[in-house]
Amino acid sequence: VYDGPGRQLGAYDTDGAGNFFIVDHPIPLQVPSVTNVYKFNGGSLFGPFVSGAPQASFSSVLSSGQDLRRPQEGVYDAGSGQILYANNNAGLGIDPNAVHAVLGVNTTTGAQQRIVEETNLDPFGNIPNYLQLTGITESPASAFDYVFASPNGGSQIGNGTAGQGSTLWGLNGVNNPGTSTFIKDFTDADVVADIGRELTFVGSIANIPGTNDLLMSDAGFADGITAGGVYRVELNDITGAYEGISKVLDAS
Repeated sequence: VYDGPGRQLGAYDTDGAGNFFIVDHPIPLQVPSVTNVYKFNGGSLFGPFVSGAPQASFSSVLSSGQDLRRPQEGVYDAGSGQILYANNNAGLGIDPNAVHAVLGVNTTTGAQQRIVEETNLDPFGNIPNYLQLTGITESPASAFDYVFASPNGGSQIGNGTAGQGSTLWGLNGVNNPGTSTFIKDFTDADVVADIGRELTFVGSIANIPGTNDLLMSDAGFADGITAGGVYRVELNDITGAYEGISKVLDAS
């Protein structure tokens, strides 16, 4: 979905009070890559659609630029009044100001903050890492406030892209400094034993209400042959430790 020439819409979330927040980024990515966070009232965004009148324009920019370069999923944190974004700087490695972090954007003021940040930029000597981030969701385990995923930062062992392997992390705190805790490298041998492959490009994640499990989507290998799917990841409901993975939907 596009909001104008050279702009692509990304994640959105709601604040429980009728407001919707949508992000975009330029395509192709630019240096610097300036992302906008738009704030809409639910009625003004969806009401005209029902009546056939023109949609509201993308003019209500809540926050723009700074550390937001290519945010992926977002999740609203009611306690702090922020949307927490998994900020993905893939393709922006030449930009020295690009950060790899979970960012908080205040839904009233638009203020941005880095909650946790991966500062060691060596993709091979610093494993596991989260030099790219994609999914973030409420934690199904009491040990963490949220969990987030990176499509890169594990020890790739199969036929995917060299150096690429998805990782899962726990997040505690919604203000800087928060803390990140490594949970799982999805290129580990036990993952391969359980589902027949490693996860090399995890995208969206979501918790399954009433369980200590997550649903995770994976795009598959970069070989153009090995397809991805949807997987169920079980965490210990108290410690948040990884306990197992199973296949829900296979795209191959």
